[in-house]
Amino acid sequence: MSKKLATADHEDHRGRFAYAQALCSPFSLPPRDDDVADDPRNLLMYLVAIAWMYVVLMMAVAEAFSPQGTVLGALVTLVFYGLLPLSIVMYLMGTPRRRAARRRAETDDAAQAARATKADQADEAATAARAPASPQPDDGGHAAAAQPIDTFVAERKES
Repeated sequence: MSKKLATADHEDHRGRFAYAQALCSPFSLPPRDDDVADDPRNLLMYLVAIAWMYVVLMMAVAEAFSPQGTVLGALVTLVFYGLLPLSIVMYLMGTPRRRAARRRAETDDAAQAARATKADQADEAATAARAPASPQPDDGGHAAAAQPIDTFVAERKES
């Protein structure tokens, strides 16, 4: 086996190790902004959450059916060992995804606003090209508006 082939084989294993490490540790690599939903670390996060809830559920069942245990103790175990900590961890672990989605929405909004501004400028330029500016304030080519009849004040006869 040549040295070049051995080096390529070693680099291939190192790449596989990095991928496996990324799968096993959700904290090892920063999230990708381009495609956060397909990140395998998100699947791992949900797998860990499901496993943790299974363990806590089994703890709560053991507490409920224990001779010294109560159903209230099982509910407290379920809430304080399972639901509350897991909701906090899932919220914190979802922060990069929410941040990426917010950045994506902001860039989309900025691009849409830029397109709208360009369209408005093009419309204004087309309007300005069609109608030349008038030198007189009332040089529109139509008669001046008359006062409506309702606005005249009726005069009374003196008696």
